[in-house]
Amino acid sequence: MKGKYYYPNVLCNQNITAKNNIVWSADMTHLRLNGEEKLEVFLCIDIHTNLAISYLVSTRVISALKVTQALEKCIKERFITKPNILLIIHSDQGTQFSSKTYYQFTQSYKEYFQPSMSRHATPTDNSVVE
Repeated sequence: MKGKYYYPNVLCNQNITAKNNIVWSADMTHLRLNGEEKLEVFLCIDIHTNLAISYLVSTRVISALKVTQALEKCIKERFITKPNILLIIHSDQGTQFSSKTYYQFTQSYKEYFQPSMSRHATPTDNSVVE
């Protein structure tokens, strides 16, 4: 069964970014180049530092699997043990983030982070990375 998985906007109306690895914000975008060429870009930043935690650039569609692999690598690099405060990974409701693959990733790392999503058609909820 193919379904969409959505998460509450945990980040909404909170000011909890006083240090690194508290909130990461992720998004996908498409960049048109000359003519028919385009690039797919995945970017994840730490809201506190505005530094890129992870990114992917491709001439092909970036799959949910590639996104979760990139995020998993970041979690493993930054957290030797599970954190005292759960990291929030905030995204929009895009295909990669509402997929079964991403849902399974959130379940595998629920001791490390909680997923958060922007409200439908509200890019300002994820404006840091938009």
